[in-house]
Amino acid sequence: MLFTNKYIFFFNYNKLVFLKQKNNMIFNDFSLELMLWQIIILVSIGLYIYSLVDILKSSFDNNNKLIWILVVLLVPFLGSILYLSIGRKQKIKLN
Repeated sequence: MLFTNKYIFFFNYNKLVFLKQKNNMIFNDFSLELMLWQIIILVSIGLYIYSLVDILKSSFDNNNKLIWILVVLLVPFLGSILYLSIGRKQKIKLN
């Protein structure tokens, strides 16, 4: 095991493992990547739920409501982004 000021190197199962040390906490690249993926997944689930709720509460012309529900259900992340950028403009505004 080799200690330096900011990094720790050691062999685990004949592989060189590289850990970053910051403020007496040790992070490896896997934990940072895992945290990034968790954030991406949570944001996409939040967009998915928000889009579906907004579609169901709103009024649309003709069959646009059904089309947007199908787009969001069949292509979750891209469908949510498309709805938020295009579909919200197609809602009927009530006075």
